[in-house]
Amino acid sequence: MMAVPKYILNDSVYHGGQDAQYSFADDKTESDPVRAGWVSRRWDTAVSARFHQLLFELAKRFDGKIEGLNLPESSIEVGTSGNFFPPGFTFALYRDAIKSNMLVLKQVYLSRLVSPPARDDQVSVAL
Repeated sequence: MMAVPKYILNDSVYHGGQDAQYSFADDKTESDPVRAGWVSRRWDTAVSARFHQLLFELAKRFDGKIEGLNLPESSIEVGTSGNFFPPGFTFALYRDAIKSNMLVLKQVYLSRLVSPPARDDQVSVAL
């Protein structure tokens, strides 16, 4: 199964577009790694820019017509030692890419519904 469209896999500007993630028998020692699927290279600026363009194009067509848009799951498993990190990956770059995706989504969807908070410290926003 692919995490990104086929054209991104094949265009060298996207560096393959996706990388493997793993599960481990013991997360602390990263023993017995097993490929557990694929993750899009969100930390890769070319992949991220293309995703942002997709969000922009979707917003042009659907802003004000839909009430919600879910971003992809952000949890990935690549260990912590660096032995299984994809090329160019750091936790800081990955975190920043996730934040950037949320910011772009907020910027391009202008007609969002904001529900009143259930409590003073909670706010629910549907894009």
